[in-house]
Amino acid sequence: MTSDLAGLRASDVEDRPVGELVATLSEKSTGMIRYLDLELARTAKHVLIPIGHARIHTAGLRPRVRLRAATYEDLLGIPDYAPGDTELDLEYHERLLESHGRLFYGSHYYAHPSFDHLAMFAGDSPVLAEPGEPELDEAELTAVQPLSQLKGARADSATRALHGRPATDSAGEAVGGVADMLVEPATGTVRYVVIRLPEPPRLIVLPIGYLQDPEAGATDGRPEAGPDDRALRPVVLHGLAAEDASLLPAFEGTLTRRDENRVRAAVEGLLGGQRTFQRPDFRVRDLRTGGR
Repeated sequence: MTSDLAGLRASDVEDRPVGELVATLSEKSTGMIRYLDLELARTAKHVLIPIGHARIHTAGLRPRVRLRAATYEDLLGIPDYAPGDTELDLEYHERLLESHGRLFYGSHYYAHPSFDHLAMFAGDSPVLAEPGEPELDEAELTAVQPLSQLKGARADSATRALHGRPATDSAGEAVGGVADMLVEPATGTVRYVVIRLPEPPRLIVLPIGYLQDPEAGATDGRPEAGPDDRALRPVVLHGLAAEDASLLPAFEGTLTRRDENRVRAAVEGLLGGQRTFQRPDFRVRDLRTGGR
């Protein structure tokens, strides 16, 4: 437990004040921040927030934390955390994640860290409709669609460069290749990557937050990769092994919300137990971001 962020004020998804950070909790084996300890206003209740479920805004006079899906009322239903007394065993982690996961519904569904594509691209990479294209109807706006079939869509160079790249697991074992991307037309945001598996040949989809581009946003002084070099460099399945990919549901060309729930449940089922902290919920990205 550390107090590096102690004292920062927190607001909920509606930007209402909810309390103040008391400390951060880190994983012993890696030192990575996993939870924020939040003391709720108007009560002595403490709750833990998975690091990926919050953003720290630096715009303004003082940095502050904003939650990605939870309201103050939601937080009152999160399992209590008593600093120094609560046993942080796997059962508690699972109850905590289940409670937080229920908050990502309706308009907040895609606020879940598994749909955050900041690890794939250096910044937001919206897919935009060409000028003059007819407006999409309500059914099209509420379903993700393959980028290859989205009429009149144009993507920026970073998004286009993703197509055709090989995919590996974090150990470097080959998984397959990027065959397409699934886009939420209402926002123009990439939500999934379609992976073609070689044996047996089939397609699967992964929420974009489960993949990362090691070259995106690199700050180690290396020159930025050119288009030809980038096309040869693999994207990486974060936290997943090559054999995990074969256990995911097949993608048949369309993806309903029920299918999305099945994919999410399958991936999170693989990343349970001792692998819990490999989920995007615990990815420490840029805590200084001013994004949503």
